[in-house]
Amino acid sequence: MSHWLTGRRPVPDHQIKRIAEVLGVDEGWLMGENPSTETDPSRIGPDDLDGADWTFRPAPEDGGRDYGNSNIFATPPDIGTFVRETAQNARDQALGEGAVHLRYSLIELKKGTEEYDAFVEALQFDELTAHIASAAKTQSKVGTRLQAGLEDVHASDKLMLLRIEDYGTTGLYGGEKSGGDPSPFAALVRNNLDSSKQSASAGGSFGLGKATLWRCSELSTVLFASDIAHGKRRATDRGFRFVGKAELTWHQLGDVEFAGPGWLSDSSANSMWMTPDKLAPVFLNRTSTPPGVSTGNASGTSILVVGFRDPKADATSDPKNLVREIKEAAAQNFWPAIVSGALIVSVEHIVDGKATSEVVDPEQHVPELVDAYRTHLADEICESPEGGETARATVSIRIPGTRSSAEDLQQHTEIDSPCHLLVRLVAGDEATKNQGLNSVALVRGRGMVVRYWSRSSILVGARPFHAVLLAGEAAAASAENLWAEQFLRISEPPAHDRWEFNDDLREKYQRGAGARIHEFWGAITEELRKLIRPKEKAEEDGPDALRRLLQLSAPPEPAAPTATLRSVQARFKDGHWKINGKIKVNDRRKALVATPVLSVDPESGGAIKLPWSKLNVVSTSRGGATASNEAISIEANTSSVSFEASTATTEGLDLHQCRARIVLHVRYATE
Repeated sequence: MSHWLTGRRPVPDHQIKRIAEVLGVDEGWLMGENPSTETDPSRIGPDDLDGADWTFRPAPEDGGRDYGNSNIFATPPDIGTFVRETAQNARDQALGEGAVHLRYSLIELKKGTEEYDAFVEALQFDELTAHIASAAKTQSKVGTRLQAGLEDVHASDKLMLLRIEDYGTTGLYGGEKSGGDPSPFAALVRNNLDSSKQSASAGGSFGLGKATLWRCSELSTVLFASDIAHGKRRATDRGFRFVGKAELTWHQLGDVEFAGPGWLSDSSANSMWMTPDKLAPVFLNRTSTPPGVSTGNASGTSILVVGFRDPKADATSDPKNLVREIKEAAAQNFWPAIVSGALIVSVEHIVDGKATSEVVDPEQHVPELVDAYRTHLADEICESPEGGETARATVSIRIPGTRSSAEDLQQHTEIDSPCHLLVRLVAGDEATKNQGLNSVALVRGRGMVVRYWSRSSILVGARPFHAVLLAGEAAAASAENLWAEQFLRISEPPAHDRWEFNDDLREKYQRGAGARIHEFWGAITEELRKLIRPKEKAEEDGPDALRRLLQLSAPPEPAAPTATLRSVQARFKDGHWKINGKIKVNDRRKALVATPVLSVDPESGGAIKLPWSKLNVVSTSRGGATASNEAISIEANTSSVSFEASTATTEGLDLHQCRARIVLHVRYATE
């Protein structure tokens, strides 16, 4: 190559052919011959998919007819389920090096534009819709969906696309068809009821969640392009692995009958390897990586849902509402993974080629749950919590021993696995926020909320709360927790929205699996009651007759403090007190001014206030804060502020012989 570029030596024809194959370009274009739209690899047109064509599976010779893939009806048809399944699948394919970046892009493709014409030409839209129209004529539930979807697409002035891109994942590696080795590719685009997930802590086990992709497409058509990680690539893999799939019913074109599914691929319905520029017309070229994604961590898969819609909506959804629903679903279902740094989610809206993007911040949607989890991670737990504070209790789940015949499981005897129950009591106006209020968010190792389990009526007079149960590997990394992870994964139904006894548990574990789950629920409820019971009053109100006569009444409950001082560390050195502490903000609606005051008690006389020689803000959790003079100005929506301070030199006072104490004075910035 270097000799060729410097003109020292010509390149043999067979080497030119090899170079062109590696780069995925035309030989004539590579040599600079006839540079035109017919040979320019950046040209938009049908050849950009390198000759890919629609190939539909022939109908079986025995005359049997399949009127649709029933898997699309196995999970709830809504945006929340769509986000849960797609994000969970991305997490299950993580490389294990850094966070998985997941980006949802809602693309509005207006008819009559150059981008729309290029897209439908590359998709070979006319051929595809001919098959869809034929399948829509079948008297079946799927046929009815296809007919309505086709009508909506033709009637609208734009085509809605949703692209899901993950980065930091393995990509769709493996053989075209299932064989001895796992093949995520075959499991996703070829097989039914195949999850290909080997990890005990994986999100899914049924292989049904992928069907939500086609359920949310009005044309039941989805495209895939995968940049496979180097450790998973084969020697012959070049560029991006591309394939499209239409999930239709039995149908007939002319005299030819088709079984249903079809693939946009080569003539054998196998995937094809393409350079990124070839995939530009179908928006799968992965050229715009999200911020923070390094070159060595950019592998993964791009998925394009053609004719995206909310299957639960009775009319075409407003694009802005769809974007909002996707952000809310990601935050409410994956805040544990996002807060722990295992997952980063962004959502963008693309109109006329212009994109607006936003990174999902769970604290905007579930701030109380995020606060409880961060408090747990920082080990700043309170034994007797007040409003805005978090307590922690241990709840164990007993896991029965595995059956020897369950060879796909990690074998073990009966064990106990400890779980963490985090309970955060409501402070201030938080009781008006509904998400997770008086419920327990059930979480295991994948960092997804399996369920918000309502516990609103378990105790009369209970204090309102938000709670999190960390089970399996979400609680700790140990053999016992891995076995609990395995057990809980198997206990989940296809929607992964609860833990319950089922046939798989009966067949793979010793007797008692159902009873152990029932006992687990009881143990959680009992520990929860202890932490949310009302505070005991110091004195009784007296006999009813006397209370009515004297009209006695209990004093009102004191309001939760606006902010509290926590994690104070003090040391006396070189004649100065040096203080490190954290200000926990309970009322985040308005800006605050917090003044930490350190005073000492001498042998006689009143307390003496010590001035600060230094007062600095070290860090903040959300929002911001600045220190000036002897006070800290805290912006609205700030969760906490860590600070450091040092006292000034005081003449005539031996601080070493005095007891010091620190208090926090707080006022609203507008006061």
